[in-house]
Amino acid sequence: MSSLVMTSGAGLPDASPTPAPASASTLEDRLAKELGVTGDPVAALAEQAAVGLVPPTIVVRCWNESTCEEAARLLRVAVATFHEAGLPGRKRPRFLFAARAGDLPRGVLGDRSRWSVHWWWKVWTRLDTEVLMAWRSDVGAEKAADALLRRVTDAVVAEVCGPDIDRALALRVAWSGGDLDSLRTALTLLLPDDEQATAACEPGIRMSTAHAWSPDPEIHDAWADGSIDSWDGRIRLVHGRHLLNSRPHELRVLVCHAQNRVLLPLIEEARTSLIHHLPELLRKGSHSLQDFCARARSQYRNGTSDGAPDPHELEIGGLSAAAYMLNLTTAQRHRLRLLHLARNALSHRNPLGHKDLVALAKVLTTDWTAK
Repeated sequence: MSSLVMTSGAGLPDASPTPAPASASTLEDRLAKELGVTGDPVAALAEQAAVGLVPPTIVVRCWNESTCEEAARLLRVAVATFHEAGLPGRKRPRFLFAARAGDLPRGVLGDRSRWSVHWWWKVWTRLDTEVLMAWRSDVGAEKAADALLRRVTDAVVAEVCGPDIDRALALRVAWSGGDLDSLRTALTLLLPDDEQATAACEPGIRMSTAHAWSPDPEIHDAWADGSIDSWDGRIRLVHGRHLLNSRPHELRVLVCHAQNRVLLPLIEEARTSLIHHLPELLRKGSHSLQDFCARARSQYRNGTSDGAPDPHELEIGGLSAAAYMLNLTTAQRHRLRLLHLARNALSHRNPLGHKDLVALAKVLTTDWTAK
């Protein structure tokens, strides 16, 4: 397969960096040879486009060139030649320059008025990481509660590792879920012991930087060597050794974010389901639905009333406080209490321990009508 010319319909060439070619010929000489022309290969491409032919797409792996200026020169010559030939943008031959940060001059990367620059920045998202975690997890015939625990584990690994995909896959193998201490132990074994590099790119950076179209100059070098990236709207260190520092409690916060993302929607579903069953669960002849709603809502309204209470506005804490008005089984009361405690803990950024997660997974996968 040609190393420069990509014919119509061909697949993308391998983009893996390879050693620079031993040939001493220039990039333009090699392009002319592959196009089968003599003289200026860029001019030949312009002539083809001018007569209505569709030239091939030229793919330049800039890391294969002896100097960064060689690829930059071809880019400038191509733009100038096509402009002088009067070719409209949609008819101009296409060039794709694949480069790492140091493979092209910094000025070339910043000139968006003459060519389009696409940065490998904000490319890998939370969804990509979580899908990869789910795909790589061992999934067999498992109970609903076990499946939920696996989802929580996947979410925690994705949140903690962020854009560091290799580390995420390794952590998922080394850590099958558990409490914060077991996670910290697994991370200690996996994260590189390079505190100096971590300190050098600690992201004390404004939030807007994560949403910029390219890495800002202040973090460009750290991004170029793979130490930092934009992930989920935040600047993240790829090798997060700083997470093992107990002082900032960042690891605890990340774990709680992951648990919240998975568990809070399910707790909300359980709350909605209980409210749906309230009429049939009320103690007959003792309490009305209005009495129950007023008692549950008084937890947050100091006993005042500003109209007929709406059951769908009741929070899980209020439902738990008024549970004595309901005809609940022991299992149902236990379920409501666990939901209340878990909701409170997660709301205050206190991650759940392994035992609490196991218990919560069981109640979240059990219907209120189950005996």
